[in-house]
Amino acid sequence: MHIAVSGSGPALVLIHGWALQGDVFAPLVERLSGQLTLHVVDLPRHGRSREDATPLECESVVAAIAAATPPAVWCGWSLGGLFALHAAATRPQVQGLVMLASSPRFVREESWPHAVPAPVFAQFANDLAVDFPATVDRFLALDLMNTDPARADLRGLRQRLVDAGAPAPRVLEEGARLLQSADLRGVLPSLRTPSLWLPGHRDRLVPPAAAHAAAAVCPAGAAKAQTIAHGGHAPFLGQADEVAAQLQHSTTAPLVRGVGRQPTMLSCRPTAVRNRRWTDMDLGIAGRWALVCGASKGLGLGCARALAAEGVNVVIVARGKQALQQAANALRALPGAGQVVAVAADVTTEAGRAVALAACPQVDILVTNAGGPPAGDFRQFEREDWIAALDANMLAPIALIRATVDGMIARGFGRIVNITSSSVKAPIDILALSNGARSGLTGFVAGLARRTVSANVTINNLLPGQFDTDRLRGNFAFMARQQNADAEAIAEQKRRHIPAGRFGQPDEFGAACAFLCSALAGYLTGQNLLIDGGAYPGTF
Repeated sequence: MHIAVSGSGPALVLIHGWALQGDVFAPLVERLSGQLTLHVVDLPRHGRSREDATPLECESVVAAIAAATPPAVWCGWSLGGLFALHAAATRPQVQGLVMLASSPRFVREESWPHAVPAPVFAQFANDLAVDFPATVDRFLALDLMNTDPARADLRGLRQRLVDAGAPAPRVLEEGARLLQSADLRGVLPSLRTPSLWLPGHRDRLVPPAAAHAAAAVCPAGAAKAQTIAHGGHAPFLGQADEVAAQLQHSTTAPLVRGVGRQPTMLSCRPTAVRNRRWTDMDLGIAGRWALVCGASKGLGLGCARALAAEGVNVVIVARGKQALQQAANALRALPGAGQVVAVAADVTTEAGRAVALAACPQVDILVTNAGGPPAGDFRQFEREDWIAALDANMLAPIALIRATVDGMIARGFGRIVNITSSSVKAPIDILALSNGARSGLTGFVAGLARRTVSANVTINNLLPGQFDTDRLRGNFAFMARQQNADAEAIAEQKRRHIPAGRFGQPDEFGAACAFLCSALAGYLTGQNLLIDGGAYPGTF
């Protein structure tokens, strides 16, 4: 694999995006080679690596780059970010990570709306194959909007890229497949390498929300996201000075005392985190078994992902087979994941609970979760609606607790977490069914939790506020119909009223769940932990 080395100073590895080559970084090389040693990679079968046979997949590419470069900060742009992120999660020689207009997941799905539909990549691949120069021109035009076209560092860039020619159609297809299939979100909660996420404000392929959401689920203080105000998908072209300054600071800032020659992206972290005590924290639950309900998507999947990342064996349960299987495959791909068992069952029924329990050899951790009952005016609900809500959101969790808590007590360890709702603390008028059923479960837990804690069995409730899930989008759709309004406008209005300025991400919720399930949380029981971005205005 061709890696061009220039400059002097601390080392920075630059990895380009799909279908292009290392020459695309020319504006950065010009600005940084006086302060840094730059290792500019041409990916396999791109640019000067056209004869390189290394498979275009994360581990193979990272192994080849790591073997040819010294300890360094790695910066990946677009597709290159996948390789840089994988390296940061698996290679100690990666001293810092910069994700430049990149994302752990490039394709939109229910649990990750900060992306584009998969067909976009197929269309772009076709455009590149049909007319590479014209496609490059359109790409550059978007990113150089409002930029002086006479700038010396940009005049020859197009020609260099076009002269190098398009990669072979097979290579374009390889890149498209990787962009569509890769999902590295699972490494973020345990990512020990400090990271800087730099999205472009005008980027339509990787919106800034993707970078901010990814940084939010990294360990506390270990990641920072900063949007390049006028940047597009390649912000280092139109906003080269700003991007170069960010890279230089991330790579050459004063070193942290006692950490050798590691760059001080660590310096943005709190003192307690700077020496990595937090990121090295062992939750003490690796090898235990967890039964996680409603785990095919949303908050349940976020909890399962956090537990699996800690080495917990997980049995995930949900009604939808297809989504459940996809979730199971994603969990199995997490570094350090234990066994993953998928059970398609309805735990609101006795038969469904029996199937789920039978699939878990030993329930050390129980996470109860069920989709919320429908929204609406309480006058519209019949007795059957109330019974269904109680079955799903109160009686089913109690039945699962009853089936597992005595075994936990006998073994001297147990963690039970019930996912309820912020409506328990601040009732929501259109969620009458949920308000009633979940409040009943909360009252039951308050009594039982005090009786089991002496045996190291804790029971707590997690109360989610507004998280980016199907449930939240469904609520907005209901409100839009009621008000004859636009659902997106309602979502934006709700977002503005959250002090955090955004909706929560399922992996943030999962991290809280994993701590409550940990060996470190044995003194915490009978509590209702509200996670709502500061939306609840009260003190208690």
